[in-house]
Amino acid sequence: MRRRTIFLNILKGADSSVNSKNIDFSELYENLKDIIKECQTKIGYTDNELNFYYPVKSLNRFLDSDLTADELKEVLPEFSKYAEDTLGTLKFRLEGERFRFIIPREGSAYVHENVPDSPFLKEFIEETVRPGCDIDSVTAIFRKYSDKVICKKIENDEFEYLVYFEDGQPDSYRYCLEFEFGRAVYHRFTVKEYDSFGF
Repeated sequence: MRRRTIFLNILKGADSSVNSKNIDFSELYENLKDIIKECQTKIGYTDNELNFYYPVKSLNRFLDSDLTADELKEVLPEFSKYAEDTLGTLKFRLEGERFRFIIPREGSAYVHENVPDSPFLKEFIEETVRPGCDIDSVTAIFRKYSDKVICKKIENDEFEYLVYFEDGQPDSYRYCLEFEFGRAVYHRFTVKEYDSFGF
């Protein structure tokens, strides 16, 4: 509890509300743009509001914080102000142990127009939905873009394989895959997220 007490003492001002000036929003901002771009790569760009979910634990990892859901309710409007010039006015709803991020149309349009497409991600997603794909065909996409590819067979109930670029180029995410009915199901995590799972 000592770490949490010290951290909150730093964050809280005289009025005991959370002081978001001490929080770095940049990592969460970049991740949100990446998720929007991934969605657009999967289903194409649409001029619609988008919804994404962040568990409280994930938000704390991105913000390097240890805040409760109620404290995050105070902080997230400040994140909206931080991202407003590019993503528009974001809205947030606490649903159980996770927050729904509601991205307005202008945020989706900004990412579509300003965040470059990833040829790797496009080919990877196309391969995961191709009937008959397997770990060899998926890793072949990785190796097309780098000779520094790590592929590990994982022994747990969550997924079968971990694949990533060792040097973080052209993509620093950890890809966790399992194969069902001749297709790949994948989850994409930041290095910090993956490491926190303790696999």
